[in-house]
Amino acid sequence: MRSMTYEEDRLVKRHSGTMPVILTCPHDGEQSPPGVQERTKEATPGGCQFTIKSDLQTAFITQSVAQKILDLTGLSPYVVIASFDRKFIDANRSRSPVNCAFHRSGRKTIYDEYHNRIAGFVNEIRGQNGNRGFLFDIHGKVEISGGIQRISI
Repeated sequence: MRSMTYEEDRLVKRHSGTMPVILTCPHDGEQSPPGVQERTKEATPGGCQFTIKSDLQTAFITQSVAQKILDLTGLSPYVVIASFDRKFIDANRSRSPVNCAFHRSGRKTIYDEYHNRIAGFVNEIRGQNGNRGFLFDIHGKVEISGGIQRISI
C-alpha cells in the first residue's frame, strides 16, 4: 500500500496529485506564522465580522480522505492544507483588507502561498483534463444540531 506524502512551504502543506480532484483545508492549522499578529475586532478596518475558531480535525479528515482515494483507486487527489492558525490568517477570505483575511501586519506571502498552490493545481488539472476537475473545500463545525449521520466511503 502506498501512502500520501506532503511537502510544506510557508505553512502550507501540499501534495501534487494524479487525478483531477483537489482537496483543500483552510481552517485547521495550529502554527503561528512568525511576525504575524492575531486578527482582532479592534485591529481590523471597518469592524468586519469574522471568527478565529478552527475547524476541528478537518486536516486529519482531508488527509484521510486523500489516502482512502489513493487506496481505492491507485490515484491521488491534489491536496492543499493550511498549517497556519485561523486566528492569524483566514484563507477563505478575500485578500482585500476590508475582508479581514489577515491583520495589516500579516504575511501576505503565507496567504498567497495557499492560494497560489490551489491556482497552480487548478491550472495543471485544466491543462490535462480539458478544463474539467473537482475542488472540495473541507470545513467542519464543532456542533451539529440534529445528531451525526455516519457515512462509509
